Amino acid sequence: MKTPYAMFTKIVLFVIGVLGVPFAHAQQVAVASGDVKWVNAPASLPPGAKLAMLKGDLAKDGTLAFRLKLPADYRLMPHSSPAIGRLLVVSGTFNLGAGEKFDAARTIPLYAGYMHWPDKSPSFAWTKEETVIEIEGFGPFAVSYVNPGDDPVKRKK
Repeated sequence: MKTPYAMFTKIVLFVIGVLGVPFAHAQQVAVASGDVKWVNAPASLPPGAKLAMLKGDLAKDGTLAFRLKLPADYRLMPHSSPAIGRLLVVSGTFNLGAGEKFDAARTIPLYAGYMHWPDKSPSFAWTKEETVIEIEGFGPFAVSYVNPGDDPVKRKK
């Protein structure tokens, strides 16, 4: 007959073995800012933005981390994006406003190092200088414009 202690030990070792499998295959990745690979941002963003994927896939469910390099004088019209969980300004100034109508005078300048946790309400943004932001959230990534005429994808059709 097995003692309760021996049975408990076997159960604990089994659970650790099963739960430890995903961690055994996880890899840590470190990428220097200068080594980030920039590509054109998705068509749902106005032209000129560049994107660097850090984690995940924009088109799939799951956690995402990516950077957007926005050129000077860039405008992001009122929109919502359910995928965004956290926004970090890496460099430059990201001028952010809330509401369904673009109004540059009603924005707040977010400087490098500033973090923002957006809600699901519409927002808009603009840059005066090249600005890099980092976004973390959950995919798939989507942008829904308040005014369908502001959607770059629909304007191309």
